[in-house]
Amino acid sequence: MRWSSQAGVLATVLCLGIAAAVGMGSQPPGGSLSARSGAADLADSLVAQARILNSLGKHREAEPLFERALALQAGRWGPDHPQAMIPQLGLASIQNQRGDFAGAEARYRRCREVLEQAHGPAHPLVVEAVRGQALCLGNLGDFGGAEQVLRPCLAAWLAAHGEHTGEAGDLMLSLAEGLAEQGKQVESFRLFRRAAVIMEEVRGPHHSRTAAAISGLAHVERKMGNSPGAEGLYRRAVEIVERTHGTPHPDLIHYRCRLGMSLTEISGFRLREARDAITQGIAEATAIFGMDSYQVAIEQRHLGLTLRLMRRYEEAISILARSLATLEQYFGPEHPFLSKCLKGLALAHDSLCRLEEALGFINRAVSIQEKAPQRDLAELLFMLDIKFKLELALGNQEAAVVTAFRASEVGLAFLEETFRGSSAREAVLTTTLPATCSERLVTIIDAFPAQADSILARVYSLVVQEHGQVLDRLAERQQYLEMVADPARVGQLRREYQAATKRVADLFVRGPAGESGSYLQELDAARRNLEEIERELTAIGERYRSAAGFAEQGARPTTEALAEVLEPEVTLIQYQRFPKWIAPQPGMPCRPLYFSHYGAFRLRSAGARAWDLQFLDLGRCTGIDSLIFAYREELAGFETGRRPTARDEAQYRSVARRLYARIWAPLLTAEEELSLAGAGADPAPMVFVVPDNLLSLLDFNTLVGPNEEPVIENWKVHLLSSARDLLRQASERPGGRGLLAVGNPEFLPPAEVDQSPAASVVRSAVPVLCAEAFRSPDPLPGAEEEARTLARLFTEATGEAATLLLRAEGTEEAVKRLIEGRRMVHLATHGFYCQEGKIFNYPDAGMQVDPLLMTGLVLATDAGADDGLFTAQEVVGLDLRGLDWVVLSACGSGLGRLIFSEGLFGLRRAFEIAGARTVVMAMWKIEDLRMRTLMAEIYRRRLAGSSSVDAIREAQLAQLRLQREHLNRIHPILWGGIVAEGDWR
Repeated sequence: MRWSSQAGVLATVLCLGIAAAVGMGSQPPGGSLSARSGAADLADSLVAQARILNSLGKHREAEPLFERALALQAGRWGPDHPQAMIPQLGLASIQNQRGDFAGAEARYRRCREVLEQAHGPAHPLVVEAVRGQALCLGNLGDFGGAEQVLRPCLAAWLAAHGEHTGEAGDLMLSLAEGLAEQGKQVESFRLFRRAAVIMEEVRGPHHSRTAAAISGLAHVERKMGNSPGAEGLYRRAVEIVERTHGTPHPDLIHYRCRLGMSLTEISGFRLREARDAITQGIAEATAIFGMDSYQVAIEQRHLGLTLRLMRRYEEAISILARSLATLEQYFGPEHPFLSKCLKGLALAHDSLCRLEEALGFINRAVSIQEKAPQRDLAELLFMLDIKFKLELALGNQEAAVVTAFRASEVGLAFLEETFRGSSAREAVLTTTLPATCSERLVTIIDAFPAQADSILARVYSLVVQEHGQVLDRLAERQQYLEMVADPARVGQLRREYQAATKRVADLFVRGPAGESGSYLQELDAARRNLEEIERELTAIGERYRSAAGFAEQGARPTTEALAEVLEPEVTLIQYQRFPKWIAPQPGMPCRPLYFSHYGAFRLRSAGARAWDLQFLDLGRCTGIDSLIFAYREELAGFETGRRPTARDEAQYRSVARRLYARIWAPLLTAEEELSLAGAGADPAPMVFVVPDNLLSLLDFNTLVGPNEEPVIENWKVHLLSSARDLLRQASERPGGRGLLAVGNPEFLPPAEVDQSPAASVVRSAVPVLCAEAFRSPDPLPGAEEEARTLARLFTEATGEAATLLLRAEGTEEAVKRLIEGRRMVHLATHGFYCQEGKIFNYPDAGMQVDPLLMTGLVLATDAGADDGLFTAQEVVGLDLRGLDWVVLSACGSGLGRLIFSEGLFGLRRAFEIAGARTVVMAMWKIEDLRMRTLMAEIYRRRLAGSSSVDAIREAQLAQLRLQREHLNRIHPILWGGIVAEGDWR
């Protein structure tokens, strides 16, 4: 056993102090003043020594010292004096470590009451008592009670002392840990992140409390799916404690074991390394607490789960069963701590094909989570997924259906909880797990066709509710904020939000302009400021939403409601990725197989209160995704002025035909197939499409049918971000006026702003997150002429004013100032998309990059005001509810980062969130001259009264027919790539 030199020296000094004090304290009670003072000194020395021993896990040695100190203090001051509470706090800690959680909680509570009365709520000893009481409440399973104790204490401390103190950091850590146990990952992540910064500032980068904050941050990162980021943070926490205190140490137990679990989740499953880390943690726990302690049992769960992954199933079951028995002895049969052991036992028995036993364990785990007063909804969702799969494997179809619907209810509750007070980035990071609920429902529809008719409409209603939630809730926020009673405060927050988004975007895109360390701190501070403002805006909107009775309005659309708004002969197609269930067959493993498939819901109105809803399996995702990649490859690499060759044409037709056969032809009715065999339907039927996953990268109009006609020639296709878009009323149409047109803005890349050697050195030392922003774009003279032409067409058709910003006039500042309140906006320029850079080695190290910062438009540079890089994040900060049409006439403006269940997050999403009704965008690089011609045709039709879908389709059809007639080509690089999303009217 090795102590750190610092701890050893302190212990030696304290021992000498105790020896001296003992000599002084040998005089009889009631003696001289010096004797009484000596007794107080002795008590203080005893407490100090006991605290060191307790922190090192030496509870048996610490306990008699605390008891001796208590006797001295009680003898001098009385048992209820504040001085007597100091050793009481130490005894409460030991009581908790031994498993007497109720007794320890009562002792902590009494200490808190006495100390609060004597010193007020903002005293360090009160903080210690509150943190101890909260820990005991958590051990008793009352995480909500722990939160109720911690929040007022933190508020009182911050009001009295501010946040730049160790006590503030400690309270944030305790609260974050309790929130994490309740599944409130967003707020937990936020508190851990802030605590890490505070601890490093106040206590230094090598303090054990700094390590605790970093470990907590890693824990939430792992729960949010970022295990690689969590690994680096855990390793840093381990290194700090080993360097400061040596080994064994109580803190190392959790850090090592959680590091091991993160290794099991990283690609490649580093299982041996994970097992070794967990085994070392268990050995340290055994040395400190003993083999039969609950501390050892908690870590044995991790070992059992790892051994299962190593296919050592019987050994895993033995360890998990022993862990379960110990934890049940300490915590009782219904404590949430037991559910993870039960989950591990279920998975291990499932791996051995003991399905009935596995189902029994997971049923008990689900029951414990369901009964818990503060449920971890994320953990409950994971357990319900295991339960669902076991019920399927056992052939319990009815039970599997019930479980799948329950999972969807929990998923929606999880999303609802997440959206309250979350920033956009935080909300996006938490959508993955709930979105899997809709996949399970689709699995049921596909696996049990006999049941499909009775539950299909209900399943589709839930699929619609769960898809695209983040976009809708962020967009709704704009609406609710306009209804609050304090518009002055909202207006102030909007201005602050716009300034904060600009600050974050500028820092993110431009990279460091000074010392790398200060840049990272500046970026972190700017992010936190932005998210604090956004959370306040969200909280205001959510309060009004709830108070005004909007909680259910629009949030729970149904199949019936969608069918009612669909006109006759109009079809809604919603694609959905799902795990296809293959039932076990003789000679196969006992457990079913799952393959990722694409499917599609097809909804059509069939008259008054009647509809036709079908679900179709479209086949394996791997095959379809490979075709999508091939399709995108055929559209890439066309230089300016190059026309598709015969080979280009043949390759495009081949992949477009195969995609048509896989994802479009199966959705046709017999009447539509018959119609296409002739001259095609007239008029063309309307089809709304909600894409999923990689299907978001397609322009469906360009798929080619067996008659060699692209889809656009036989259908009107319009994209929706969510099927809920159909439920927006026509009366909601905004009333902006005028056109803002920007053409060929002159952009000076950030790399050219500061070419000094110092700036160059900084950029080489710190990774630039958006290298795309450092490239000099080619001038776009066609875009300038395009803007002029469209401004003239708009004014002639409407009589409204058109504001034209060309070249140097088209600055980011000018666009932001003039864009709000417009009827139409046209932005003809370059777009950019950032590749994710390296993650910074910083307290925020594992934080995933906000997708809205990774894409944007290039505008003119004004060195005194802005950098000319108009990110999607900055768009979100605008109020564009009066904007009917925004056209992003920039290459690839329709692309972005794919977010599970949300689609492409980029400029299209940003303008919709800000309130734009319809977003018109480009799906790939389009030649300058062709873009100008095509946009002029689209505007002529739109301004003449055509709907969005008709204006774009007719303009593209004209180009297509012209190219077919003159070049015998239908390659979409000549006519396609312009799509619209949002309002089709």
